[in-house]
Amino acid sequence: MLCQLSNGRINFRRGKGMCIQSLRRAALIVQNYNCYYCEFPIWESDCEGFARTHGISTKLARRFRATAEHLIPRCEGGPDTRGNIVAACLHCNTARHRPAVPLGHEDYKARVSQAIKKRKWHPASAYGRLAAAARSVRKHPGSTSAQCLAKFPTASARAL
Repeated sequence: MLCQLSNGRINFRRGKGMCIQSLRRAALIVQNYNCYYCEFPIWESDCEGFARTHGISTKLARRFRATAEHLIPRCEGGPDTRGNIVAACLHCNTARHRPAVPLGHEDYKARVSQAIKKRKWHPASAYGRLAAAARSVRKHPGSTSAQCLAKFPTASARAL
């Protein structure tokens, strides 16, 4: 894996493509730090800060850690590319791949959406402040990215 510094940013490269961490970070920014499936806020590097900000326990916050999710799984030939990697919370990512034959990403997203409407996807305590934060992003797209970067800076995020 190569590490290159350009314009004050660190870019990790694996051969011709970007590494999974860089792809996940790019997806996080595009998605305004929200899970692709459940659309709840997710964090990258500061579980305790995320928990304090949203008024939840660190145990509950752990479930919202950002992971890189392959829309087309690697086992089915899905590549490590921007078009195939999205950011998903740990819970959504692991729940999608629990069955022997996982649902496709579109069907799974619809299933998660239905479960959220019934308040049966995340624990009841997650539906207060976290759901309100997710609704705020849908009403004001683009505003949360800068707020999240200010609240949870990382070395790469500071360089943006």
